[in-house]
Amino acid sequence: MAIDQAKLDALLHQFVLDLGATVHAANVVIGDKLGLYKTLAELGLSTPGELAAQTGIAERYLAEWLAGQAAGGYLGHDPADGRYHLSDEQAFALADESSPAFVPGAFQLAAASVRDEPVVTAAVRAGVGMGWHLHNDEVFQGCERFFRPGYAAHLVESWIPALDGVHERLLAGARVADVGCGHGACTLLLAEATASRTTSTRWAAPSTGSRRCCACPTRCRSRSASPWGRRPARPACVRSPPRWGSPGSAAPPRPPSTTSTRPDPSAWSGCAGPVLLTGGLRSALRSRPLPGLRPRS
Repeated sequence: MAIDQAKLDALLHQFVLDLGATVHAANVVIGDKLGLYKTLAELGLSTPGELAAQTGIAERYLAEWLAGQAAGGYLGHDPADGRYHLSDEQAFALADESSPAFVPGAFQLAAASVRDEPVVTAAVRAGVGMGWHLHNDEVFQGCERFFRPGYAAHLVESWIPALDGVHERLLAGARVADVGCGHGACTLLLAEATASRTTSTRWAAPSTGSRRCCACPTRCRSRSASPWGRRPARPACVRSPPRWGSPGSAAPPRPPSTTSTRPDPSAWSGCAGPVLLTGGLRSALRSRPLPGLRPRS
C-alpha cells in the first residue's frame, strides 16, 4: 500500500481539530453548568484563586479549565498577571442566555447526543428507527436553550407576521397545537405574546410531554399524547420557521376540512385553519410519517 504523506498529514490535522472540538464541548458544558462564564463576566479580570473564592470550586480545577478555555479562544488571558476575562463578545455568546448568539446550549445538545451513541448504534445495527423522545433529557434541554433565544428574537416579531393570516388569527383568539414541541418554547412565547386570547395545547411524545407542564401558563395545556387521536385538529400552518422553508412564501388555498382520524396530508401546507402548528414537526414526522407529506430540506 502506497501512502501519500501529504494526504495523511491533512487527514491527521483534521482529526486533531475534530478531537479538540469534541473534548472542548464538554468543557463548555462544565463552565455553563457551574456558572463560570456568568461569574467571570461579572467579576471581570480574575485569577483562578479569585474565581475559586467567588464560586467555591477548587482552584486547581479552575486553573486547568481557564487555561483550556483561553487556549481555545473562549476567554482572554493576560500572561503578565495570570488573570482571565471575557470580552464583551465572549460574554454575549457564553454568559447571556437571552442573547440570540448564546451557544452553550448547542454544546450541551452536542455533548448529550454523543452520550446516546450506544442507542443510535443499536438502532443502526438493527435497521430500526429511533424516536426523538428516546434521547436523554439533556438533549432536549440543550435544544431548547440553543434555539429559544432565536425564537424569542424572531418568532413573534418576524416569522409569524410573515405567514398569511396567522398573526391576525392569533390575536383574534386561536388554539395552538405544538407538534414535537420539546419543552414548548415556541408555544409559550406565542401564549405570552397573545396574552389571554390564545389557548395553547402542546403535543409531545409520552416520555417528554409532561416534563415542563408546571412551566406552562394556565392557558397552555400540556398533553402527553399523539396528535393523531380520535379528534384531530385541522392544521393552519405546519411550516415551522426556521426549519420549514421561507416563512415569507405565499400560502396555498384554504385546505378542505376532514373528518378522518388522521389529518389529510393535502391540508398540511396552508395557513387557513383554526390551529397553528409549530415546533419540532420534522422529528414527529420522521417518527410517524404521513403519506405524501415530507419536510422541506
